[in-house]
Amino acid sequence: MAGLAVVERHANHVMLFSIAVSPDFQGAGHGVAMLRWLEDKAREWGKPEMRLYTNARMERNIALYSAFGFQETGRRPNPYRPGWTIVDMTKKVDGAKKVGAI
Repeated sequence: MAGLAVVERHANHVMLFSIAVSPDFQGAGHGVAMLRWLEDKAREWGKPEMRLYTNARMERNIALYSAFGFQETGRRPNPYRPGWTIVDMTKKVDGAKKVGAI
């Protein structure tokens, strides 16, 4: 397995709960391919937004998400890991189908 993504579908957005690429496959574009897949699924499901959160120490991940179009929407303390900071990010999904639209 090259990688995996754990996704939650909510009423008005898709939450990327976790994404990982095996070390043997990193650097080959699999992470970006999974982000593109998620964006396509969000569009297919009629969700106008994708959301995720990550640790503020994950600077390379934050840079990757930003390059893919995610914007930081806030920072908050991690309630389970004192001293850690969570970074919330969101990306609008263009062309999301309206539920019930023809």
